Parts: sequence; structure tokens; C-alpha cells
Amino acid sequence: MRRVLALIALLAPVASMAEVVPRAGGCDPHIQTVAYDANEVVALRVASGFALTVRFAADERIETVTLGDPQSWSVQTNHRADTLVIKPLLPAGVTNLTVVSDARTYAFALYGTAAGEGVQAYLLTFTYPAPPVPSTPALAAATYRLSGDKALWPVELSDDGHFTRLRWAAGVPMPAVYRVEGWGRRALVNGALRDGAYVVEGVFPRLMLVLGGQSAQVRRAMAKEDRP
Repeated sequence: MRRVLALIALLAPVASMAEVVPRAGGCDPHIQTVAYDANEVVALRVASGFALTVRFAADERIETVTLGDPQSWSVQTNHRADTLVIKPLLPAGVTNLTVVSDARTYAFALYGTAAGEGVQAYLLTFTYPAPPVPSTPALAAATYRLSGDKALWPVELSDDGHFTRLRWAAGVPMPAVYRVEGWGRRALVNGALRDGAYVVEGVFPRLMLVLGGQSAQVRRAMAKEDRP
């Protein structure tokens, strides 16, 4: 038993090192920031009797919120669906939280703490790496074939071999963009709005556009200069 406890004690710091801890973003330590990374877990510590507001990018909307322990934690979204309010309930332990927006996926580890234990964050915001703007965004390096619900089809679709650019008509809601991997598995792409278009990091053979119950498929055909 002592060996088991010793092993747990050794592994605990390793697990915590795998998580990212937000830092104070200015003069007030209660206002904190963290850089977004799809491959990292953000650790959030919230004391009993306090609420933590998490603000996402202004141009993205929360689609789903999955909480590991809804009996011990309360998570609410605002009307614009770009902000979360997280509050621990008594007693609050450790759990996880996954937030999927129309642009990104966020992974959190929630820790309930006692009041006065460290500095309590009131507001957390994310910073995002801006993808480089393609030098010739209107120049298509491939041809595309669209299928499915035409209401989701972009009016502009191109790539430069490194970034994919999609633009929808004014007033048309932007769907969630997924890359389609082997066996039909879907994964959200990493992208951002730039000059009225959605710029995706990478070029993919297949994309899926999803909005509510509607979906459309985008297939990329290799241009002549891409072929071996």
C-alpha cells in the first residue's frame, strides 16, 4: 500500500504539469488570460461563494457544454453564447468541462477551493494566434465539389496549399466546419474570421459544414501543380 501511495504522490505533479494555469493579464490579478491551444487543458480554480466568468472570442458561439459533475458545479451561458459563468456548489470537488463552439474545442479541469486560498479569478479571457493571411486568397490551388444542403454552401472557396478560405454571403449564418478523417470521423478545424472570410489552418480532402440539422460536404480535387 505504501508503494502505491508513493507512486500516486509521484504522478500527481506530472498530471498538474500537463495543465495550463491562467495568468494575470494586467494590474488586477482577478482579471486573467490564457493562450488558446487545442491540445492543452486549462485548469480553473473557483472558491466556494465565487463565480468565474470565461469569455471566448467575440466571433464564435458556444454550441455544447459537457460537465463531468453537474451535481457539484453550475455552468451557464449568456444569451450571445460567447461567455460561460462557472460556480462551484457545495461540496465542489474536481471534475472536467468540455466546451465546443462553432470554431474551437476547449478542455478545462475544474477545482473547487476554499475562500481565501490564493487569488480568485473573476474574469478569464483567451488570446488566440491569428493565422497568417494567404498572400493570394482569391487564387484557388484546387477545385472543389459541393454536395448536401445548398443553404450552407460558401460563395467563395479557395486555398493556397496551406490555408483554406471560405466565405458565405452576407447575413447567412456560418456553419461549423469539420475535417473528415478516415472512416468518416469528424474533427473541428482550427480557424478564425479574417476580412469577412473564415480562414482554416490547413488543406483537407474533405470538409463537412454543419448548422443545426443541416449539413453539406466539401471535396477537394488536386490541382495539376499538386499532382506528383
